[in-house]
Amino acid sequence: MADRRLHSVFGLNGLEWLHSRSPQHGLERECSSRCSRSPRSVFGPDALLGQALTGRGHKLLYKPYMESLLSSLSVAAPGLKCQQLDADLRSQKSNKGQEGAEVHNWLFCSNRLRRIRFTYFDAGSAGQAFNSLLYPDYRFDYPLLGIDLLAFGKGKVLCVVDFQPLSQEASYLEKYTAGLAPIREEFSIFCSKMSTRIYDENEFFSKQLIFYRSDKGAADPLLQVPGGLFFSTYMGYITSYLNWLHMLDPVEDLHFGTNVRSQQANYDTYSSARDPAIKMFTLYFGHKWSEQFTKEFLFPLA
Repeated sequence: MADRRLHSVFGLNGLEWLHSRSPQHGLERECSSRCSRSPRSVFGPDALLGQALTGRGHKLLYKPYMESLLSSLSVAAPGLKCQQLDADLRSQKSNKGQEGAEVHNWLFCSNRLRRIRFTYFDAGSAGQAFNSLLYPDYRFDYPLLGIDLLAFGKGKVLCVVDFQPLSQEASYLEKYTAGLAPIREEFSIFCSKMSTRIYDENEFFSKQLIFYRSDKGAADPLLQVPGGLFFSTYMGYITSYLNWLHMLDPVEDLHFGTNVRSQQANYDTYSSARDPAIKMFTLYFGHKWSEQFTKEFLFPLA
């Protein structure tokens, strides 16, 4: 029953799962406190991610994508640290479905990214997913980087990557997302259009959205690491996101920071009300845990 309902949540027809004037300024303290609470230095993806994710005898299709993202962050996000999570948020296991399920979560921060979250969900042949969301510090009105990579059923794949804008104003989109067009161009022939069943593409999505569907599963040549075209496009988005963020001058202004925080809170509120993955977490891990997970980890500003 759990496996059938998981396919309903992950179904290709319906799923759009994605995602200071001085150092003593309140907003800056909020950011810095999040990045200093029980931090651990990041030494490499294997040390952090390898022990938790075993695959339980099957291939974890998106583990190389997760490791590649963390490797990029380790190099291109100065001050990267791993944040401590409560044990019940770090991982959960379920016996539901034919093969059961596990979910593992990690939280990071850096000098310019106040919140970086990773989630890997593994239900064996029923489905697996890697989700990540990067939130800039409030000194930058830069988009969020949203990543949702899913595989489910008999070879079904859905991959979503985007610079998720805080504004739909033309000048904002031109400044922060238009530069993605050359990176997306070669892969654009493989992109589908996102349906409006769950999300409005005019809310927190850019025109450079990568929305890819496939029924080839792990054998899809576009998904291969490192040679697949989707993988190279994915890495192009990550590299550009980090490089462009670190070219910006921080805005040390109370009104600016307050406005950015409000825009990020609007994103969390919008997403927490629509993200279909929450139903899947409830299905496997129960309503109480799913509610806590949503409020404390997925969308804490909602």
